[in-house]
Amino acid sequence: MTAIASIFRNHLYYGGVFIKGYKDEEETIVEGIHEPIITKQLFLKVQDILNKRCKKYHTEHKKVNEKFPLKGFLKCPVCSTPLTASSSKGRSKHYTYYHCISPCNERYRLEDVNLWFADFLKSLSLEKPMQKIVVEIIKDKLVSQSGKTELGPKHFEKVKNIEAKLIRLQDLYVEGNIEKSEYKIAKERYDNIHQELKSNEVELKDKKRVIEIYESALTKLESIGYQYNVSDIEGKRRIIGSIFPKKFQFENKKVRTADLNPLFIKISSINSLSKRTKKRTNSKKLNLSGMVGDEGFEPPTPSV
Repeated sequence: MTAIASIFRNHLYYGGVFIKGYKDEEETIVEGIHEPIITKQLFLKVQDILNKRCKKYHTEHKKVNEKFPLKGFLKCPVCSTPLTASSSKGRSKHYTYYHCISPCNERYRLEDVNLWFADFLKSLSLEKPMQKIVVEIIKDKLVSQSGKTELGPKHFEKVKNIEAKLIRLQDLYVEGNIEKSEYKIAKERYDNIHQELKSNEVELKDKKRVIEIYESALTKLESIGYQYNVSDIEGKRRIIGSIFPKKFQFENKKVRTADLNPLFIKISSINSLSKRTKKRTNSKKLNLSGMVGDEGFEPPTPSV
């Protein structure tokens, strides 16, 4: 039950108090002595509405046809209506489409959509060198947000010193060498310093955990196309849902990248940059090879 739902289900608001069952006694609701906020009639009316919604949301949905994993994710580029999918019989065979409902009649052949989507998944596949770059970007982002790097020996020396001071302070108090008021003031000061130092350690652990999660996810992206192909219909739809926070569309036989999860936008741009860099490198190699004649690098012997 969500926090909001638990509020709407709470009997206290109309003056009731829930008593749990004990041994042979059944659980019951008794009238409290506090002033109710709403009437019992209103409370019961809300329960009725909530119960009807629960029934509605827990109805079994028809399974998605395995041919159409993108159904429900694609929208029409013309009218922005969600595309449906179906097959129709021609003279000699069946033809299958993702299509818009009339009067728009925008449609794509299933084979074309599968091909375009496969090409798109290739653009999200990260090679290991690119994975390292993305992880470094994430690390830099985390450092810029927190302003903290690795904790050095000085940090742990400070923690050790503060803990030693707290022990010494306690000994002084037990031995009667300081007053209770002095002990409280000093202990609060040392506790605050100790808590701040330990919170830095927790924050660093959290940061490392975030990086580990990203590294694990990015490793899977190396073969996202393969993972998609071998997954069942539910697995495919989970992959699609992780890439697209909203419905997406095709433009010029390509996925419109503006609809992507921000992480995948970054990955797509890194891959594009990598391809351009490789093209420039290959181009330079071609130019250099054109400068070498049949004689190779050794200059020809001049004729006398």
